[in-house]
Amino acid sequence: MLDLLLSPALLLSLVIALIYAALFHLWQGRTLRDLGVFALAAVAGFAAGQGVGQLTHLEWLVVGQVHMVEGSLFSWMALLIANRLKV
Repeated sequence: MLDLLLSPALLLSLVIALIYAALFHLWQGRTLRDLGVFALAAVAGFAAGQGVGQLTHLEWLVVGQVHMVEGSLFSWMALLIANRLKV
């Protein structure tokens, strides 16, 4: 279990997703709550994109085990949806 939590692929994915959330918050966010929502959306989106990349075996841009293109696309889509749905 600890090996999974310390996985370089997991850490890289989290760092990239949180950078996307921070950038999106600088662009669209107003409150600290928005940053939290964006962080959750970006991480969930990146995870979904990572799953799609693994299932489809697409190898566009893979860094180690991280599917950058799919993860990034899904992360930004999740951020846009979260921004649209926020109250």
